[in-house]
Amino acid sequence: MTTASPIEEYCRELKARLPAGTLRSGRVVRETRAHLEELAVQFRSKGLSAEEAQRAAVAQFGRVDDVAATFAEQAPLEPENEPMLRRALTFLVGITSLFAVAVILFTFTGHDEALWWSAIKVTAGICVMLEAWLTISFLRHERLQRDLPRTFVFLTGLALIALGSACGVWSAHLGMVTGDWDAYIAAGALLLMLQGAVTAWLARPNLTSSPTPVA
Repeated sequence: MTTASPIEEYCRELKARLPAGTLRSGRVVRETRAHLEELAVQFRSKGLSAEEAQRAAVAQFGRVDDVAATFAEQAPLEPENEPMLRRALTFLVGITSLFAVAVILFTFTGHDEALWWSAIKVTAGICVMLEAWLTISFLRHERLQRDLPRTFVFLTGLALIALGSACGVWSAHLGMVTGDWDAYIAAGALLLMLQGAVTAWLARPNLTSSPTPVA
C-alpha cells in the first residue's frame, strides 16, 4: 500500500475541515495543493529530497486548522447553491405568510365552524407567521448562526414539514369523505413542506466546521 505524500496528506486533512459538498471548498484544496507544490519545487532547488521538500513546504504553509480558519474568516465557505436557496426561501416565507393571514381572516368571516377547529386554524396561522419572522431573522442576522439558535431554526423547519404534512393529510381526508377537494389547502400544505425543507437544509447543524455566517 502506497503511503500518501506529505502534500496529499495535508490536502486531505484540509478538505476534511472545510464544508463538505461545495465547489468552493474544492477550489480551495486545489489552490492549496498547487501552492504547496510550488513551495516544494523551491525547496528541491536547494538540494532537499522530494519528501523533505514536501515536508518543508507543509511546515512553511502553516497548520491545517489555522489555514481553514483563515479561509473561513476571509471568504466564508458555503455551498454555492445557498444564495439561490436563501432567495427562494424568502419568497416562500412571503407566500406562506400571506396564506396564513388569509386563513385567519377567512376563519373570522362568519363561517359556521366548530370553535375548536377555528382555534386550531388561527393558532396554526399565527405559528406560521412567527416561524416566518424567525426565518427572516435567521437569514439576516449573524448572531442567529450560532449553534443553539441555528438548531432551533432547524427544528422549526422540521415542524413546518410536519404541519404541512398534517394539512395535506387532512385535506385529502375531507376530500374523500365529503367530495369537497380544497385545492388551496393542498397548495398551502405543499408550500409549508417546501419552506420547511429549505429552512431545515439552510439551518442544518454544521458538524464539520464552525457555523457559516449568512450575509
